[in-house]
Amino acid sequence: MPDSTQPPENVQPNAVPEKPDCAASKGKKRNSKRKAAAQDATGPRKKVVRNGSTADPVVQLAPSVTDQQASQQRQSTTQLLAATDANLNKISARQLTSSQQDMVTQIRNYVQQAKAAENAGDLQRARNLAFKAQLLSDDVLRH
Repeated sequence: MPDSTQPPENVQPNAVPEKPDCAASKGKKRNSKRKAAAQDATGPRKKVVRNGSTADPVVQLAPSVTDQQASQQRQSTTQLLAATDANLNKISARQLTSSQQDMVTQIRNYVQQAKAAENAGDLQRARNLAFKAQLLSDDVLRH
């Protein structure tokens, strides 16, 4: 029997030697997983609720604005929508390309969404949508 300190005779120079304790380390990993699973079983257990039987509370985050700021935003939205409507009236008398017609459709969508947001009390969103509609109508009017 060869001595364990001497290298084997048929070994290639670049070959990686096998680890003699591979089987032992695999067994240890299995045991540690089993122990971890056993420890988890003693802790709190998860309860699975199918189809979301509890309702999440509805929370709407909105910046706090004073009555004066709210009034200014409503006034600004009204002015922007009036300017947009005036632009749409001027545009309607012209012959439009298909891309301009698409832009007019988008303008009307913005106006509708702005009015809905204002009615829902989301004044900042209403003003932003009215501003987008006004900018887009100005662009269509210029070209």
